[in-house]
Amino acid sequence: MLKRFIETENICWGNKRESIISPAHWHSYFEIEFLTDGSAIQSVNGINYTIDKGTITLLSPDDFHSLSSKDNTPLKLSVCCIKEDELTSDLIKLLKLYPPPYIIKLSDEAIERFKNIYELFLQSYNSGDIPSAKLSALLIISSCIYELKNNNTVQNAEPLNSNSKVKNVQHIIAYIKENYNKNLTRDFLAEEFHFSQNHLSKIFKDVTGISLFRHIINVRMEQSILLLKTTNLSIGEIINTVGYNSPSLFYRHFFQRFGITPNKIKRYSKK
Repeated sequence: MLKRFIETENICWGNKRESIISPAHWHSYFEIEFLTDGSAIQSVNGINYTIDKGTITLLSPDDFHSLSSKDNTPLKLSVCCIKEDELTSDLIKLLKLYPPPYIIKLSDEAIERFKNIYELFLQSYNSGDIPSAKLSALLIISSCIYELKNNNTVQNAEPLNSNSKVKNVQHIIAYIKENYNKNLTRDFLAEEFHFSQNHLSKIFKDVTGISLFRHIINVRMEQSILLLKTTNLSIGEIINTVGYNSPSLFYRHFFQRFGITPNKIKRYSKK
């Protein structure tokens, strides 16, 4: 069933996007993720949190984060992003008093309130009314801080430590993103970044919360979904393009990730 996918609404401020998988990554802006349906594993700076419908996560610039469906349950995710220089001075002061990242389980009343704000944001963004979209984005962050102060079900996620280990992992992730179609073995990456294989695996898991091998698979799966939906490439061509030498391994990883075959996705995308 296609419901096994993460259904992501295109409401990302400054970067309208659609994604199926969200492997470990970071941004130079604030991101607010609002899970409106399903259960997921939210990884923030190397620590995993189980979240459910009605959870909102506020992430700072440079926070490592990823999101994956729990037990292949369908997810609906609303995302809003805004650059730090777009924030008001008062909001910047509040964020210094209550620094993210944090994960908030919302009350039923708060869920409806956030849904309404996100809907305003979406309508403004899609209609090209950027000033109104910006105001809605600021209201979303302000509402997160309000919930932080008044909500008893808040998880303060661990902040990112800006050290050499983190910077090294950022370089590794950027390299994988640009070279996912290559034969990215642990041995190859260890030699590329001048680490022992064990040390490479350890620092990657410490910072991101997932294994290096799993991250490479996630990136390749994300690219394969994009190619299936947006190109006329055959599945065989896509397998080669995303860096797989074994079709059977690709099919196994794809089904493990999504619970559906790429052939069905290809047929669905043509409708």
